[in-house]
Amino acid sequence: MSIIHHKQRARNLADADQHPLNYAPTAPIRRKVTRRIALTLIIVSFAAVAAALLPHVIRRSRLLSLQRQCLEYSPPSTLDRVR
Repeated sequence: MSIIHHKQRARNLADADQHPLNYAPTAPIRRKVTRRIALTLIIVSFAAVAAALLPHVIRRSRLLSLQRQCLEYSPPSTLDRVR
């Protein structure tokens, strides 16, 4: 960039500081409360479903652990076959 572009850019940045941004108005209190209640209900719902499924998940993990142990079992090699 040339020096002219740098000076022009600096001038544009200075102009931007003089004109504040106009943000959107804040949401009404009723909307905020509704969002909080909805978020709370969603979190409580997920917690209730997780609590209901927890016993099933524990039983399944125990079963899979026992299956893995059975599949990994091999008899000791010191045993001789009886003929």
